[in-house]
Amino acid sequence: MSTDSGTSDPRQWASHHVFEIRYRPNAKILDRRGEWAEELSRELGLPTWRIGPDRLDIGDEEREHHAFVSFTNSGYVMSNAPTANFFPDHAVKFFKHVLRLRDFPTPVYVTRIGVRQRFLSPFDGTLEDLVTRYSERYLRLTEAAKEAVAGKLLDLAGPLNFADAHGNFNTNCGPMHQDQAKTVLEGLEPERGFPSVGLFYDIDYWLRPEKELSEGNILSNIKAFSIEGWSRHDRVRQLIVGE
Repeated sequence: MSTDSGTSDPRQWASHHVFEIRYRPNAKILDRRGEWAEELSRELGLPTWRIGPDRLDIGDEEREHHAFVSFTNSGYVMSNAPTANFFPDHAVKFFKHVLRLRDFPTPVYVTRIGVRQRFLSPFDGTLEDLVTRYSERYLRLTEAAKEAVAGKLLDLAGPLNFADAHGNFNTNCGPMHQDQAKTVLEGLEPERGFPSVGLFYDIDYWLRPEKELSEGNILSNIKAFSIEGWSRHDRVRQLIVGE
């Protein structure tokens, strides 16, 4: 499976990607934790693993890839994916292997499936400049609202929730200074550090099927949610930061 398709964007400084699927409780994991951890570690090339009372966790030494399987949910987590397809390729590969684990129930009765992605992109200007662009191009106060508040706008952000043919997606977006980025994206700081001023974008794509889903349905949702989230972030960034 390809892991280098898509276009790498040097303007994207930090990102965090999480796939999670929730399902009916599966007590079999209590019997298979060690066996499953060894198999997934080997198949995914993630050398570190830990066995807990009701879940298993595996990852890489750099802590940029992390996967888990519990008796109620499973997921794959990645920091700083370089391209649009890099994360979904890895998440799909992971869950394909999960579905082939001995005693993992298929088809899966899914209560929730989702992909959450957070991005921070640098802005070559002041926070005030970015707030102005954001308020003019994305989330705008009406003149009546400005008159009612009667103050200087220093910061602006807000949740906006939507739905499309793929599912529901909740978003949050706004200008962010370096100190705030370090708090919100703690543990995700890239090698070159956080920018002085950046645009934060958070998108959570999800469905609550409450029914059995085939392997094809699950994997296509992972791919679609991930690609659509990346694409929406890129369009919003271009709208606000682009000339």
